[in-house]
Amino acid sequence: MRIVEPKAYLIGYQAAYWPGIHQFFSDRGLPQWSKKRESETAPYADGQLLGEIAGRISYQSFDLSMNTNLSRVREEQNEHLYNLVKQGHGSTFAHLNYNFILSNVTRVTTEELERHKVGTRLNPQGEEFLAEYDVDTDETNRSQESLRFVRLDDIEWQTPDSFKPTADWTDPSFIAHVRHEQEYIIQHQEKLAKLVGQRLDEEGASFHVKKMVTSDLRYSAPMGTCTDLMWSVNIRAARHIVESRTAIGAASEIRKVFGEVGDQLRDIVPDLFNDYVVNDHGEWVTKSKKV
Repeated sequence: MRIVEPKAYLIGYQAAYWPGIHQFFSDRGLPQWSKKRESETAPYADGQLLGEIAGRISYQSFDLSMNTNLSRVREEQNEHLYNLVKQGHGSTFAHLNYNFILSNVTRVTTEELERHKVGTRLNPQGEEFLAEYDVDTDETNRSQESLRFVRLDDIEWQTPDSFKPTADWTDPSFIAHVRHEQEYIIQHQEKLAKLVGQRLDEEGASFHVKKMVTSDLRYSAPMGTCTDLMWSVNIRAARHIVESRTAIGAASEIRKVFGEVGDQLRDIVPDLFNDYVVNDHGEWVTKSKKV
């Protein structure tokens, strides 16, 4: 058994394809617009550019010559993006996709993620969000470590805040007793997995049999068993999830993970998250309309 902490890693982002961008603006008679943006775009910040293009496409607001209904345009990217956030024009951000590894998370977090796979039957609240804010049904996706294939003979375990030595809701001796009982459960699972795994190996069991038996061992695994998963999300959904899952009422594990998701996204696409303030409780709070 190893005690671990949950962590989020941003590993992928959507990149701009400059040849196509330059060709589009050249065909529209605005080659200088894309050249200027290419020179200004910071490394890994292509998402802000693509969000800006999506927003300007809606109003043809790249230049006054493209829409005679306009009396002015917000020429700077940060001004344009801020206005999209302020107006709640979230559909433009649904184009921007990012990839994370969420490491050392428990089934507590993975089950909560199901509530954010918008439009699924497990999420009636998500269906309301879908209808109200016109969100696509495939806004999030995940690939998770499968316990049908991976033996639980060396469990990574996450200790909930209530049972850490620093907890102050009861006396330390009682907390130590609870931790001892938790460790006993984990050690029993590891012993069982090693015992069964050794027998499978000795008998030269086929992969199919190993998979079947390993899968059935999941029934005795504790909820605090940690796993890794790859999780993909667009900026529109990410804003909603970071805001709702860093709220004070969320589980501490979930708040930590999605606080890190928010921090990492704000590092590379700051203009899409700068309306948020992180308060003393770690909650991400904004006065902007829900996008």
